[in-house]
Formats: sequence, C-alpha cells, structure tokens
Amino acid sequence: MNAIARRILDLFYTRWSWAYDPAITFVSAGYWYRWVCSAAVFVAMPPVLEVGCGRGRLLAHLAKAGWPVTGVDRSESMVLASRRRLSTAGLPGQVLLADAARLPLADASIGTIVTTFPTEYAMRESTWREFARVLMPHGRWIILDTITADRPVLRLLPLYVLVLLEHNLRPLRSCGDTVSRQYFPRHRRETIPVGATVVHARLLEKE
Repeated sequence: MNAIARRILDLFYTRWSWAYDPAITFVSAGYWYRWVCSAAVFVAMPPVLEVGCGRGRLLAHLAKAGWPVTGVDRSESMVLASRRRLSTAGLPGQVLLADAARLPLADASIGTIVTTFPTEYAMRESTWREFARVLMPHGRWIILDTITADRPVLRLLPLYVLVLLEHNLRPLRSCGDTVSRQYFPRHRRETIPVGATVVHARLLEKE
C-alpha cells in the first residue's frame, strides 16, 4: 500500500473515524458492506472471530444470524463503534482492542476467523502462527481478497477501491501458498456474486 493511501486509511481509523462509513460507501458505489457481509456464507464453525472488525457491520450481521462472535481491532475508535453497534441492537458479542499477532484468546478457542480485505498483517508469519494457535482443529480462516465487477459503470464508480485492493492484496495471493501451508494445509478458492460484482475468497483450514 502506498504511503498516501496508508496515511488516509490510518486517519479514517482514528481521527476521521466518524467519516469512515459515508466515505467507504461513496467510493465503493454503496457496495462495501455488501462485500464485507458476503463472508458470512463461508462461516462453518462457531465461535467466529473477526480480525479487523472496523465499525462492526459484519459482527452484527453474524450475531443476528445466531453465530457467537468476537471482534478484534487495533483502533480504539473502531472498537468503541463496534461495541456501540452490538449494544444498540441488543446483540451478544465482545469486541477487543488487540493486534492480530497477539490475540487475547485461549488456544483452540475459535471455530472460524474472518478477515475482509486485510492489510499487510495477513502476510506475516506471526499472524498465521497466531491464527493457527487460536483455531480449533479443522477450524477455518476466511479471507476476502479481491472484487471483480461485471458492468462497466461499476468499474468506474468504485475504481479506487478496486485498484487499492488489488495493489494491497496481490502479495497475499502470490505468497500465501508458501509459509501459510505450514499452519493451514488445506486451501481453496471460492467466489460469490454480490449484485453486479463478484467477491473472491480464500478458505484456509487447519488440520
């Protein structure tokens, strides 16, 4: 991710967190949370941990569907926003301020981990090791890693988001089959249509 994009993203997660929802909705032509919530179809085992939970839209979506949920984010603003969302909706779940490489969770305590369009942390062996630690046997890590658009107008409206995701996650797709297979031997690719777009996911499973 280039330095300017990284700085803007950091601001939206801290000082400008109040503007995150309208900004991401605008630049994605209203698709962002539809993409994010599409991860729910791949959840197979409870409880569910979302790493990088942001403002808690997916957490709330999963909790409404009956999944026991925990969210983790390293932004205090996002953690507070997620907690408010769950509390206001009367939904169960906890949201923790933590880093992906140091999860405050017991060994083999999570059935499914979800990361939607993750940043560089998902390419680090420390993250893979930690995710494998907290996952139960046969647990699954869901990674939403890119979007393709079927209609020309949708290639123009959310162009910046699509280009940024492609640039940011290309290393994850190219190197993810090397070290990560030590921790997640089974990999497969899946897609799901969302409106005029297609979400691409990678499912990594622990032995």
